[in-house]
Amino acid sequence: MKKQIISLMVVLFSSNTLSNGYESFNFDECLIKKNIFEEEVLSYKFVSFKDRVATQFSVKDLFQTIEESKYSSLLGIEKEKVTDTKISFHCGSYGSSIVLKFEKENDESFCAWLGLKDKAFFIRSFGNWVLEDSKDNCHGVKLNELILTIVHDSEEEGLERLKTALNDHFGEGNYNIVKIANKIYKLISKEENEKAREKLAKNASIRPLVKIDYNWFSHPVGEFKE
Repeated sequence: MKKQIISLMVVLFSSNTLSNGYESFNFDECLIKKNIFEEEVLSYKFVSFKDRVATQFSVKDLFQTIEESKYSSLLGIEKEKVTDTKISFHCGSYGSSIVLKFEKENDESFCAWLGLKDKAFFIRSFGNWVLEDSKDNCHGVKLNELILTIVHDSEEEGLERLKTALNDHFGEGNYNIVKIANKIYKLISKEENEKAREKLAKNASIRPLVKIDYNWFSHPVGEFKE
Protein backbone atom coordinates (compact mmCIF):
# COMPACT_ATOMS: atom_id res chain seq x y z
CA MET A 1 0.00 0.00 0.00
CA LYS A 2 2.80 2.42 0.92
CA LYS A 3 4.54 1.68 -2.38
CA GLN A 4 1.32 2.58 -4.21
CA ILE A 5 1.06 5.89 -2.34
CA ILE A 6 4.68 6.75 -3.08
CA SER A 7 4.18 5.84 -6.74
CA LEU A 8 1.11 8.09 -6.88
CA MET A 9 3.11 11.00 -5.47
CA VAL A 10 5.88 10.48 -8.00
CA VAL A 11 3.33 10.48 -10.83
CA LEU A 12 1.66 13.64 -9.51
CA PHE A 13 4.92 15.48 -9.15
CA SER A 14 6.60 14.30 -12.32
CA SER A 15 3.55 14.87 -14.53
CA ASN A 16 3.82 18.63 -14.45
CA THR A 17 1.78 18.74 -11.24
CA LEU A 18 2.04 22.46 -10.62
CA SER A 19 0.63 23.28 -14.06
CA ASN A 20 -2.44 21.21 -13.15
CA GLY A 21 -3.45 23.62 -10.41
CA TYR A 22 -1.38 22.33 -7.51
CA GLU A 23 0.48 24.78 -5.28
CA SER A 24 3.66 23.72 -3.54
CA PHE A 25 5.03 25.02 -0.25
CA ASN A 26 7.69 24.31 2.38
CA PHE A 27 10.33 23.60 -0.27
CA ASP A 28 7.98 21.35 -2.29
CA GLU A 29 7.37 18.97 0.62
CA CYS A 30 3.60 19.54 0.37
CA LEU A 31 1.14 20.21 -2.46
CA ILE A 32 -2.45 21.44 -2.38
CA LYS A 33 -5.16 21.93 -4.98
CA LYS A 34 -8.61 23.45 -4.46
CA ASN A 35 -11.68 22.15 -6.29
CA ILE A 36 -13.63 25.39 -6.81
CA PHE A 37 -17.16 25.77 -8.23
CA GLU A 38 -18.78 29.21 -8.50
CA GLU A 39 -16.15 30.72 -6.19
CA GLU A 40 -16.82 28.13 -3.47
CA VAL A 41 -14.21 25.56 -2.48
CA LEU A 42 -15.91 22.16 -2.63
CA SER A 43 -12.93 19.99 -1.77
CA TYR A 44 -9.16 19.89 -1.45
CA LYS A 45 -6.48 17.60 -2.83
CA PHE A 46 -3.47 17.37 -0.56
CA VAL A 47 -0.09 15.65 -0.94
CA SER A 48 2.52 15.34 1.81
CA PHE A 49 5.78 13.69 0.77
CA LYS A 50 6.98 13.56 4.38
CA ASP A 51 3.87 11.63 5.44
CA ARG A 52 3.71 9.66 2.17
CA VAL A 53 0.05 10.58 1.83
CA ALA A 54 -2.10 11.80 -1.05
CA THR A 55 -5.78 12.42 -0.34
CA GLN A 56 -8.88 14.39 -1.27
CA PHE A 57 -11.31 15.74 1.35
CA SER A 58 -13.99 18.33 2.09
CA VAL A 59 -14.67 20.53 5.11
CA LYS A 60 -17.43 18.08 6.04
CA ASP A 61 -14.82 15.32 6.38
CA LEU A 62 -12.86 17.42 8.87
CA PHE A 63 -15.92 18.11 11.01
CA GLN A 64 -16.85 14.44 10.92
CA THR A 65 -13.48 13.63 12.50
CA ILE A 66 -14.17 16.14 15.29
CA GLU A 67 -17.73 14.91 15.78
CA GLU A 68 -16.44 11.35 16.22
CA SER A 69 -13.92 12.45 18.85
CA LYS A 70 -14.25 13.29 22.54
CA TYR A 71 -14.55 16.97 21.65
CA SER A 72 -18.01 16.60 20.10
CA SER A 73 -19.83 16.08 23.41
CA LEU A 74 -17.64 18.62 25.15
CA LEU A 75 -18.21 21.40 22.64
CA GLY A 76 -21.67 20.54 21.31
CA ILE A 77 -20.69 20.95 17.67
CA GLU A 78 -23.82 19.17 16.46
CA LYS A 79 -26.12 21.38 18.57
CA GLU A 80 -24.69 24.79 17.76
CA LYS A 81 -24.36 26.04 14.23
CA VAL A 82 -20.90 26.80 12.91
CA THR A 83 -20.98 30.30 11.44
CA ASP A 84 -17.52 30.66 9.92
CA THR A 85 -14.67 28.36 8.90
CA LYS A 86 -11.15 28.87 7.65
CA ILE A 87 -8.80 26.14 6.41
CA SER A 88 -5.04 26.37 6.14
CA PHE A 89 -2.28 23.81 5.72
CA HIS A 90 0.90 23.42 7.74
CA CYS A 91 3.92 21.57 6.40
CA GLY A 92 7.08 20.99 8.42
CA SER A 93 9.89 18.56 9.08
CA TYR A 94 7.66 16.50 11.39
CA GLY A 95 4.97 16.09 8.73
CA SER A 96 1.81 17.95 7.76
CA SER A 97 -1.42 19.17 9.33
CA ILE A 98 -4.73 20.54 8.12
CA VAL A 99 -5.61 23.49 10.37
CA LEU A 100 -9.30 24.24 10.80
CA LYS A 101 -10.38 27.47 12.51
CA PHE A 102 -14.11 27.76 13.11
CA GLU A 103 -16.57 29.90 15.04
CA LYS A 104 -19.94 29.05 16.53
CA GLU A 105 -23.09 31.07 17.07
CA ASN A 106 -22.14 31.71 20.70
CA ASP A 107 -18.95 33.50 19.49
CA GLU A 108 -16.61 30.70 20.62
CA SER A 109 -13.71 30.10 18.25
CA PHE A 110 -11.58 26.97 17.98
CA CYS A 111 -8.38 25.73 16.36
CA ALA A 112 -8.23 22.08 15.29
CA TRP A 113 -4.99 20.61 13.96
CA LEU A 114 -5.62 17.36 12.07
CA GLY A 115 -2.99 14.97 10.81
CA LEU A 116 -3.23 12.16 8.27
CA LYS A 117 -2.37 8.50 8.73
CA ASP A 118 -3.29 5.88 6.14
CA LYS A 119 -5.62 8.47 4.55
CA ALA A 120 -7.59 8.84 7.79
CA PHE A 121 -7.64 12.04 9.84
CA PHE A 122 -6.65 12.20 13.50
CA ILE A 123 -6.59 15.18 15.87
CA ARG A 124 -3.14 16.47 16.74
CA SER A 125 -4.43 19.30 18.93
CA PHE A 126 -7.74 20.99 19.66
CA GLY A 127 -8.10 24.26 21.55
CA ASN A 128 -9.66 27.68 21.80
CA TRP A 129 -8.70 30.54 19.52
CA VAL A 130 -8.05 33.71 21.56
CA LEU A 131 -7.32 37.29 20.57
CA GLU A 132 -3.59 36.90 21.28
CA ASP A 133 -3.41 34.10 18.71
CA SER A 134 -2.39 34.83 15.13
CA LYS A 135 -5.39 35.27 12.86
CA ASP A 136 -3.40 33.59 10.11
CA ASN A 137 -1.90 30.63 11.95
CA CYS A 138 -4.48 29.60 14.59
CA HIS A 139 -2.26 27.71 17.04
CA GLY A 140 -4.85 27.68 19.82
CA VAL A 141 -4.70 27.39 23.60
CA LYS A 142 -5.45 24.27 25.64
CA LEU A 143 -9.06 23.93 26.76
CA ASN A 144 -9.85 24.91 30.35
CA GLU A 145 -6.20 25.46 31.25
CA LEU A 146 -4.25 28.52 32.39
CA ILE A 147 -0.64 29.01 33.47
CA LEU A 148 -0.15 30.78 36.80
CA THR A 149 3.27 32.18 37.78
CA ILE A 150 3.61 33.05 41.46
CA VAL A 151 5.14 36.50 41.92
CA HIS A 152 5.53 36.26 45.71
CA ASP A 153 9.13 36.01 46.96
CA SER A 154 8.32 32.83 48.86
CA GLU A 155 6.83 30.15 46.60
CA GLU A 156 5.46 28.17 49.56
CA GLU A 157 3.73 31.17 51.11
CA GLY A 158 2.50 32.41 47.76
CA LEU A 159 1.08 28.98 46.89
CA GLU A 160 -0.82 28.72 50.17
CA ARG A 161 -2.36 32.15 49.66
CA LEU A 162 -3.17 31.24 46.05
CA LYS A 163 -4.92 27.99 47.00
CA THR A 164 -7.03 29.85 49.58
CA ALA A 165 -8.01 32.44 46.99
CA LEU A 166 -8.78 29.77 44.36
CA ASN A 167 -10.99 27.87 46.83
CA ASP A 168 -12.97 31.03 47.43
CA HIS A 169 -13.14 31.75 43.70
CA PHE A 170 -13.99 28.33 42.22
CA GLY A 171 -15.10 26.37 45.25
CA GLU A 172 -12.99 23.56 46.70
CA GLY A 173 -12.82 20.56 44.39
CA ASN A 174 -13.85 22.51 41.27
CA TYR A 175 -10.31 23.02 39.99
CA ASN A 176 -6.92 21.34 39.94
CA ILE A 177 -3.49 22.93 40.17
CA VAL A 178 -0.31 21.17 39.01
CA LYS A 179 3.28 22.34 39.42
CA ILE A 180 5.25 22.36 36.15
CA ALA A 181 8.32 24.41 37.12
CA ASN A 182 9.69 26.67 39.85
CA LYS A 183 6.83 29.03 40.84
CA ILE A 184 4.89 28.00 37.69
CA TYR A 185 1.62 26.05 37.93
CA LYS A 186 -1.02 24.76 35.55
CA LEU A 187 -4.58 25.55 36.56
CA ILE A 188 -7.30 23.25 35.23
CA SER A 189 -10.90 24.35 35.73
CA LYS A 190 -14.31 23.80 34.18
CA GLU A 191 -14.54 27.37 32.92
CA GLU A 192 -13.70 28.43 29.38
CA ASN A 193 -10.22 29.93 29.00
CA GLU A 194 -11.14 33.53 28.32
CA LYS A 195 -13.86 33.67 30.98
CA ALA A 196 -11.61 32.08 33.61
CA ARG A 197 -8.70 34.38 32.78
CA GLU A 198 -10.89 37.48 32.85
CA LYS A 199 -12.48 36.55 36.19
CA LEU A 200 -9.15 35.67 37.79
CA ALA A 201 -7.61 38.94 36.61
CA LYS A 202 -10.45 40.87 38.26
CA ASN A 203 -10.25 38.92 41.52
CA ALA A 204 -8.66 41.26 44.06
CA SER A 205 -7.34 38.34 46.13
CA ILE A 206 -5.70 36.51 43.20
CA ARG A 207 -4.47 39.38 41.02
CA PRO A 208 -1.52 40.40 43.27
CA LEU A 209 -0.33 36.79 43.67
CA VAL A 210 0.19 35.53 40.12
CA LYS A 211 0.83 36.34 36.49
CA ILE A 212 -1.90 34.69 34.38
CA ASP A 213 -1.19 33.27 30.90
CA TYR A 214 -2.88 30.92 28.47
CA ASN A 215 -1.47 27.42 28.06
CA TRP A 216 -0.55 27.56 24.37
CA PHE A 217 -0.13 24.60 22.09
CA SER A 218 3.42 24.32 20.77
CA HIS A 219 3.47 23.19 17.15
CA PRO A 220 6.65 22.38 15.19
CA VAL A 221 8.23 24.93 12.88
CA GLY A 222 6.93 24.84 9.32
CA GLU A 223 5.14 26.83 6.64
CA PHE A 224 1.46 27.73 6.49
CA LYS A 225 -0.53 27.85 3.27
CA GLU A 226 -4.17 28.83 2.74
